[in-house]
Amino acid sequence: MATLLDAGADPDLRDTFRNGWPSLIHAVHRHQTGAVRLLLDRGADPDRTTWNGLTPLMMAAAEADLKAVRNLLGAGADPHAESLDGLNALTTAVAGGDAEAMRAILAAAPDLRWRSNIEGFGARAIATVCGNSEVLALLDQVLERQRRESSSTNRRTGA
Repeated sequence: MATLLDAGADPDLRDTFRNGWPSLIHAVHRHQTGAVRLLLDRGADPDRTTWNGLTPLMMAAAEADLKAVRNLLGAGADPHAESLDGLNALTTAVAGGDAEAMRAILAAAPDLRWRSNIEGFGARAIATVCGNSEVLALLDQVLERQRRESSSTNRRTGA
């Protein structure tokens, strides 16, 4: 890969034979930590999405790849980005079941809110199905913060 990049290959190149994924998404999906780091070092866009808006950070969180999550956040990946079906990095981290990935994402974006995806799956349902009690406890903290913020906003606006 380094040879191709040295020869001028585009680090944001999309595949043309499968689904149009950018190189970085493929590297994350295959847990190729060295390739993720190399692509980011050579200028790959950490927020270049798939056709449906899935970002490399969302993929890393879904794959429970903490190294990739940290590399992507360090390269400026946007944890607030949302896919076309309503996923964000927190949603995919819950589905991935990795509490450390959730912590890293929430540390980078403490205001990140839970979003249900287009099918309307609830946060607790996804966390429960994934079966990780630590993820469920973290998610409960996020949901409680959202409830407090919503109540505070409603009191201020009189809603």
